[in-house]
Amino acid sequence: MPFVAVPAAVCAAVAIYYGLRAYEASHGALQFEVATGEVPRLELTFFPDQLAFSNPSPPPALGARTLEGDAVSFGRELCPDRSFVRYAGEGVGAGFAWVKLGEPLQKVTLRPPAELSGRVGEPVSYWCMGWRCAGYRPVAGAEVVVMGGGEHGVDLAHARTDERGEFTVSGFDGALDGLGLRVRAAGFEVVHQRVPTLDEHVGDRALVALSRVPARRGRVDVAPELGLATESLLLLARGLPGVEARPSPTGEVVFDHIPPDVEARVIVYGLPPTVAQTEARTARDGRFEVRVVPGAIVRGRVLGKELEPVPDALVWVGSQQPTRTDARGRFELTHVPPGAQKITAQWRPKKRRSKPWLGSRPLALEGGQAYDGVEVLLDR
Repeated sequence: MPFVAVPAAVCAAVAIYYGLRAYEASHGALQFEVATGEVPRLELTFFPDQLAFSNPSPPPALGARTLEGDAVSFGRELCPDRSFVRYAGEGVGAGFAWVKLGEPLQKVTLRPPAELSGRVGEPVSYWCMGWRCAGYRPVAGAEVVVMGGGEHGVDLAHARTDERGEFTVSGFDGALDGLGLRVRAAGFEVVHQRVPTLDEHVGDRALVALSRVPARRGRVDVAPELGLATESLLLLARGLPGVEARPSPTGEVVFDHIPPDVEARVIVYGLPPTVAQTEARTARDGRFEVRVVPGAIVRGRVLGKELEPVPDALVWVGSQQPTRTDARGRFELTHVPPGAQKITAQWRPKKRRSKPWLGSRPLALEGGQAYDGVEVLLDR
């Protein structure tokens, strides 16, 4: 009997050890602390970490938690791998933190809420041997948002300007790095600025200058066989976080807030994987048109000169957002437009000053189809 019990105990210990390792790798945790007193009840909202050019700002939330205590654990349902967490509670400033599965317990210090005051104005110019600014006309009703994570981040606190163009936005943690200020008003360009630290802001009042801009108008044409309601689509201006629009049921769409010297690429956000869009850019002196059509899915591998799989290579079609290959060199491209396309791959060795390896191959694609087993060979 002892010879049976000992191996069983060892097996149980090994199983528990690897079970804990697997749990830790698929979970993360946050712990909050305050200088004095207890941690208040916190509302936590989890966002995907792709705070980027081709996503709304802020992006749709993955989920939310209410924290009563000082620590919270989470799994893949709230953090597929890496997430962006916004937290807010009574008596503390709203803040943010990045979290990653499998990392050690991360501690977050809660601080009293801060405030930022300023004014928003439209420059009044006159001509005297060149354009000169005579002052600023107040802009009332402008939306002022403190963003966590910069201009592509999540909103922490809101305010609107009064009839004098003045605002005070409060309720955020002013000691955090990576805070940004977003200002929008109808008929004016969107403006993003860095939020100064509390030490920089003492005794100052921020001035945000907005310039008038014309609306950019266009149309969205959805292929009838897709069965998508036009008004359910969300259009983004790539590279301009906070600039987005929804078309009307007839497909008419109007973009506001685009700077006068920018013609932004139009992105239709949230399409199913087998749906694609045509290329389009806003136009100052004309209209743009976007067609939403059946698209293709392309799956395959990126291979090196010895036909070995190449992990962490970039793969893309045209001007679409690139994807990275996994540990086996595999990739999947969605929303690929039909017709003649070129799949391009790039991999850069880790050695300094090494030139990237490139490869491509043409494909003739049909909408609504999936193409598997596509291989792209890299060469120096």
